[in-house]
Amino acid sequence: MNHFQRRTLLFAAALALSLVWTTGCRLGAGRVEVSSAPVPVAAAGEACRYWCEVRTQPRPLRIHVLAVDLASGRLGLEALVAPDPDGAGPAEAGLVKPQALLAGQPDMIAAVNANPFSGLPDAAGRRSSNWHAGMPVEIAGWARHQGQDASQPQAGHDNFWIDGGQRAHVAGQADPIQAREAVAGFKMLLQDGQVVADGNPARHPRTAVGTDHDRQRVWLVVVDGRQSGYSEGVTCFELAGIMKTLGCREALNLDGGGSAVMFRADAQGRLQVANRPSGGETRPIPVLLVVRKK
Repeated sequence: MNHFQRRTLLFAAALALSLVWTTGCRLGAGRVEVSSAPVPVAAAGEACRYWCEVRTQPRPLRIHVLAVDLASGRLGLEALVAPDPDGAGPAEAGLVKPQALLAGQPDMIAAVNANPFSGLPDAAGRRSSNWHAGMPVEIAGWARHQGQDASQPQAGHDNFWIDGGQRAHVAGQADPIQAREAVAGFKMLLQDGQVVADGNPARHPRTAVGTDHDRQRVWLVVVDGRQSGYSEGVTCFELAGIMKTLGCREALNLDGGGSAVMFRADAQGRLQVANRPSGGETRPIPVLLVVRKK
């Protein structure tokens, strides 16, 4: 068992006893359960493990975690971008149900939603938020797959990317030449191990990605929200605490709300929705961050 595997198991065991989030903000020492011990995802073995933490304090929460070990050499992280519906036109992607975006993709074992997005402005400059499959949208921030940009880096949207050496990075600025795969979110949650999340008190479903000091261990996290009595969401500050407790040195807040979704492969290799999206079903989106077997 390597260091990453031991850390994953120790973290899950600690949750079963009690959890103090190390942002300097204690969220309560009420009952904490790990609904399942960390389990290997599909045929990835110890290189990708999933678990869900069920909390009752300070409010009902479901926290879904994927721990990915890039150092194993068995897995890669990629940006999966929906097709551009108008070529040289203003749209960068058309919204696609994530299940449809994943369909026919070989060796995918896990995925989470990634970039925020917005509808195209009409003649009066208004942007619709009536999200539906096929809707043309602008992708917020950087989206790159196999060295090709679907959307350029953008101020106000920090980045997660994979370099040519298969190491993961989270930062506000990046040299596009060095990245093979990239997605963007909102702002960073952790930088050099320190919480940099804002203090906005709004609680929502959230998705985050983080990496450790070696840039070869990655955590993908989805917190369900907007579901009274089941899972009521977290603030960005609380999300930063989750990521720091996991062992992240840098972490990024990806798109959330009704878009927050996590997939993982079952024992037969079939991708299943692991969380419970707040809208009752998955929302069509333009970009997924996926884990692929090499």
